[in-house]
Amino acid sequence: MAEKIEIKGIMSYPHLFEPRAVNQGDDPKYSVNILIRKDDPQVAAISQAIQTEIANTFPNGFPANGKVCLKENPEYPDYFELRTNSMADNPPHVVTLPGAKPVQDRSKVYAGAEAWFVVSISGYNQAVNKGIGGYINGVGITGAEGALGRLDNKPSAEQMFAGIGGGAAVPTPGAGVPTAGTPAPIPGMPAAATAPPVPGMPAAPAAPEFQMTEKAQGFTREQYHAQGWTDAQLIEQGMMLPPGGVPVKF
Repeated sequence: MAEKIEIKGIMSYPHLFEPRAVNQGDDPKYSVNILIRKDDPQVAAISQAIQTEIANTFPNGFPANGKVCLKENPEYPDYFELRTNSMADNPPHVVTLPGAKPVQDRSKVYAGAEAWFVVSISGYNQAVNKGIGGYINGVGITGAEGALGRLDNKPSAEQMFAGIGGGAAVPTPGAGVPTAGTPAPIPGMPAAATAPPVPGMPAAPAAPEFQMTEKAQGFTREQYHAQGWTDAQLIEQGMMLPPGGVPVKF
């Protein structure tokens, strides 16, 4: 019998509205990974549910090739990752909290959002596939952003349109805009130097127009400058084309 638990965590890789197949030939499934801090008391409840299912499904001992749905995440070393899924004919409930009303605005369901998750922990013992799985039954969106910020690097609508119809706002660090602060040295890039004026040299022409690329995520050259980026860094990182619009190969 599956162990059902309720968990509050951070949503990662959500595929909750349309099932998808990870590999060609796989059955399509709904899925979401849940990030929980390692020092969160909920981890003990999840671990206990897993141990209970190990005892129920594998009374003679857990197989050496068995898989467990709770894993460490090297990308976020302070967090555990609980991987969950559901078959295509069993979509999870996705609602807003409080009130448990069906989600109308799917943009609220994003990697990095805080949510409550109703998960079943259950063992599976097949010929070549054995382990303890997490199965998503429902997701309650709180409307808050998790402690890690947005994990999909997508800027908010306010940031996207900050420079349209008004003054350009400075992008918020950590909210989808790469920030430079004091830019770290880029290997191979010479240090900037201020050359003394040359007598008799005519005034420099007006600054050429630079074209931002899709990699700049919709932000302007000026907004990146406000965060500490230089033109050379933007061009080298592929966020801006040099004068003439021809990409530079480094």
